[in-house]
Amino acid sequence: MPTTTALLEREAELARVAALLDAVQAGSGRLLTIEGEAGAGKTALLEAAASLAGERGMRVLRARGGEFERDFPYGVMRQLFEPLLADESARKELLTGSAGLAAPVFEPANSIQEGNPLAVQHGLYWLAADLAAAAPTVLLVDDAQWADMASLHALAYGGRRFEGLPVLLALTVRSGEPGAHEPPLDELRGEQIAETIEPPPLSTGAAARLIANEIGAEPSDEFAVACRDSTAGNPFLLVELLRALGPDSAGEVSGEGTNRLAEIAAGGISRSILTRLARLGEHSVAVARAVAVLEPNAEARLVGDLCELPPKAVAEACELLIRARLLSDSRPVSFVHPLVREAVLSEVPAPRRGADHALAARLLDREGAAADTVAAHLLLGERQGDEWAVAALRGAATGALARGAPETAVRYLRRALQEPPGKANRPAVSGELGLALLRATDSEGIEVLRTVHAATEDPILRAQLANEIAPSLGLRGGGVEAAALLEESLERIDPGSELGILLRAILLLQVIWGLERVPESVLPQPGEELGDQTFAERVLLAQAATLNALGLGEIALGLALAERSAPNLEAVIADADAGMPHQGTFTAFVLADRGDLASELFEPSLEASRRRGAPLGVSGGHGIRAFSKLLDGELAEAGGDADIAMNILRGVPLQAAVGVWTGGAIRIATSRGDFSAAKAMLADPWGKQAPPTGIPAAVFLCARGELRRATGRHAEARHDYLAASERIACLPLANQEVFPWRIGLAQCEAALGNDERAGELAAEAVALARQAGGVRGIGIALRVSGALCAGPEGVEMLRQAAATLAETRARLEHAHALVELGAALRRANQRKEAREPLREGLEIAHRCGAIPLEERARTELAATGARPRKAVFSGVESLTPSELRVARLAASGRTNREIAQSLTVTEKTIETHMRHVFQKLDLGRRAELAAALNSA
Repeated sequence: MPTTTALLEREAELARVAALLDAVQAGSGRLLTIEGEAGAGKTALLEAAASLAGERGMRVLRARGGEFERDFPYGVMRQLFEPLLADESARKELLTGSAGLAAPVFEPANSIQEGNPLAVQHGLYWLAADLAAAAPTVLLVDDAQWADMASLHALAYGGRRFEGLPVLLALTVRSGEPGAHEPPLDELRGEQIAETIEPPPLSTGAAARLIANEIGAEPSDEFAVACRDSTAGNPFLLVELLRALGPDSAGEVSGEGTNRLAEIAAGGISRSILTRLARLGEHSVAVARAVAVLEPNAEARLVGDLCELPPKAVAEACELLIRARLLSDSRPVSFVHPLVREAVLSEVPAPRRGADHALAARLLDREGAAADTVAAHLLLGERQGDEWAVAALRGAATGALARGAPETAVRYLRRALQEPPGKANRPAVSGELGLALLRATDSEGIEVLRTVHAATEDPILRAQLANEIAPSLGLRGGGVEAAALLEESLERIDPGSELGILLRAILLLQVIWGLERVPESVLPQPGEELGDQTFAERVLLAQAATLNALGLGEIALGLALAERSAPNLEAVIADADAGMPHQGTFTAFVLADRGDLASELFEPSLEASRRRGAPLGVSGGHGIRAFSKLLDGELAEAGGDADIAMNILRGVPLQAAVGVWTGGAIRIATSRGDFSAAKAMLADPWGKQAPPTGIPAAVFLCARGELRRATGRHAEARHDYLAASERIACLPLANQEVFPWRIGLAQCEAALGNDERAGELAAEAVALARQAGGVRGIGIALRVSGALCAGPEGVEMLRQAAATLAETRARLEHAHALVELGAALRRANQRKEAREPLREGLEIAHRCGAIPLEERARTELAATGARPRKAVFSGVESLTPSELRVARLAASGRTNREIAQSLTVTEKTIETHMRHVFQKLDLGRRAELAAALNSA
């Protein structure tokens, strides 16, 4: 259809598109959805947008969804970006930094490791952002309702972040096509920068102009009205209706032609298209059907092979179809509109279509087509019990996983099982399906792998399957079943072999994720020659280190194991690259007051997880660092890391991770005095999931207890602490810093008037802390016990607590001890002596950002007759956690773009934070940041 006719009465829409392009050129990202029924002129508007963007010198990238190409993983994204990545030098230049995470989309599937969906989406966003930084960029996607799901999720991910970038993402969407594509499209429609255009039907006057343009004669008013009414003003349908009248339609535009027009319209658009097609002869019908099956890969030779016609006959038929405006004049050949293709296919019986798609798959495979192109036809083809088809689908599934599209891999493997594979291959295909489901975070994968596991007698294969099933079960709260699977396998293989050691490590990991018992037989045994040279050995040592530091044994043993598990930086990075970052090792270092060792390893390990594209690794790295900063009293920075950890985990159905990081975030907010934020985190953090068990549950319950106690709800806090204690009965020396249930319960009992029980609990806490040997834990227990003990004995314990904690990195706990000491001295009427610890505690609390403790110290100081300094509301102390985190990264020399990439946020977000930092610190240059932060 000529563009001039397609754009009749579209002046308002074109003006809106032009305004959006102007906004993008000014640096403001926009999202546009053009919606309407088939034939409403959506594509014509998209083409007009491309033309207007080209006139402005903007970069224009195009793609189109296809009804039968919805299973090409990242097919639309590949259409958009591959023209820019055609040669190796361009690939190396563009796929750098965070954009490099998108490399799996564009590389041969057999040349890359398995991709992660979130990482690939993040990489594609940064690829678009980098292109936009070089030139304002327009991304056009026609027929987005048929785009593959991987691409739609990537577009939704990017769309949430395009604000502040010179990018226009414009989509056309056919209305009335409900399906799986709707959720990501709804996400895009819901963004603040999004707009929707719905082209209205043509008026009778516009219909008359279109009729005149199409057939070269002015229609009567009656004929124009009949045309408009018969097609409801749809431009494409109106033109098709005219073409159905035949070559002599110019003579029928008077009122007399309305009768035949009504007859054609009554038959529907499909019937009119098929009537036109039938006029062209049998060869044209056969070629049109072959094109309908093969599009968008309808090369003439393939069309001929599919419909069994010689090249000359195919060429002649294509010429007739192009003249009839059913096919476009292009290579490969394609229909002028999806409605034409739909009409052609509607006349082909389902068995014939299935047979044609099966043959098309073989023809395309013969031509060396991509595996996903072949597989897409096999999905639509007849099942034949063909091992070639099974192999092709498995190969395509491997490619889909490599590109970070596990949902597509699942479809391929389900279809492979339906073929079906031979008896010998069926367990392997089922196992691959189970793994793909797990990669797609679909818990059905656990059930599939359970079935394969039950049907397998080979002990090594059973152990390998248990190693795949157990982590997914454990993270979803199925630690008991995971442990049973692992223990059963360990009974049948050598526990000292590399696989055996790895299974022991995964079994210990179940305890950290919620198993409420410790299988002691799998711990490193005295005299066992465990080194640090293999991945499995280091992972086992790391889990054992974590459990001992958390309270299974002495802190010193946890530290020794942690040092063995991380012999050097290279090993830590290699293990994170392999999918097992040393988060437990870092925890053990921090709890042993060797946060200096942890801080050296945090960022390199995090960077490896980012590079691998592992959301759990990135979330866990930030979560562990948040906990470390919390325990060391750096609350602002802890809050920044906690925000990142929580944002990455949002919507992820993993009870263990959600329990731990939510608990840490609640404790940080409580310590900062942000009780409303802490309470908001209590609102159903698991959704429809069951709450976690064991250690994750105890972390969360202790955090909720801390919040309730801080807000005076002591009876409820008492219940939380008791519930936490039940979850970690397997940890005899439960670490007071991670699980403050005993000291918290003691404080609740005192507040509720149960002084004797409070004293018993506090004394138990001191004894257990001394048994565990952790200096920090001893200081904390002494502080609580001293605060609950009246008279000189209590004061002495508080002096010991303050002195003990002064030698550690636990600044916030040191501040608590100092304030408690000052308060006890003030109550003993030693006001002058009380002032110094109170002033010191006030200063440390202020620097930590612990507002409730700071206020208490100020009140106690006032009670001694001293005049405490006023609170500071400017300078470094006024920065939010996120602002401080960004400021520190900027001070280290990173650019805004590098900071945005490392924190997985937009560059605009970083710019906003930096603007606030400069305002609050009264700085004029970036070079002044380091000095301003260090002077705080």
